[in-house]
Amino acid sequence: WKLIIAGDGPHKTTLQEIAKKMNDNVIFMGYVTPIEKSKLLAESNALLFPSLCEGFGLVILEAFAQNRPVLVSDLKPMSDIITHGDTGYVLDPNDESIWAEHILKLVKNPEESQRMGKNGNVLLKTKYNQEVFYEKLVKMYNDLLY
Repeated sequence: WKLIIAGDGPHKTTLQEIAKKMNDNVIFMGYVTPIEKSKLLAESNALLFPSLCEGFGLVILEAFAQNRPVLVSDLKPMSDIITHGDTGYVLDPNDESIWAEHILKLVKNPEESQRMGKNGNVLLKTKYNQEVFYEKLVKMYNDLLY
C-alpha cells in the first residue's frame, strides 16, 4: 500500500518526520493541479480526509466523481456529506486506531470500497449536481419573494 498526501499544510514537516519510519510507503506530492488530483483519486482505493476544520469539502465530491469512498472526521459539514458505511466512513478525528481499522477494511475488501464509491457517485449525481443546486437556489428565492 501507499499513502499519498497531496497539498501542503502546517503539519507537513511533522508528517514527513513520522513518514521516514514507514519504508517509502508515504509519498508527499505537495501542490497538485486539478488534473493531477483527478488522476490520483481515480487510481486510489479511497480518499482520506481527516481534516479538523473545513468548509464544504469539495474534494469529497471530486472523490465521488471518481467512484471513490471517503473517510472523514466526524465533524460538520463533512459528516453531513458522508453516510457511514454507505458512501464512506465517518470517524473519530482523535482515534488513530479507528482510522487504521477502517483503512485496512477497505484495503482488504476492494468490493466494499467499490460499492461505497459507486454509492458516492450516485449521491453526487442526485444531490450535488449543479442543476439540483440551481433548482434549490431558485426555489429558495421564490419562497422568500412570494
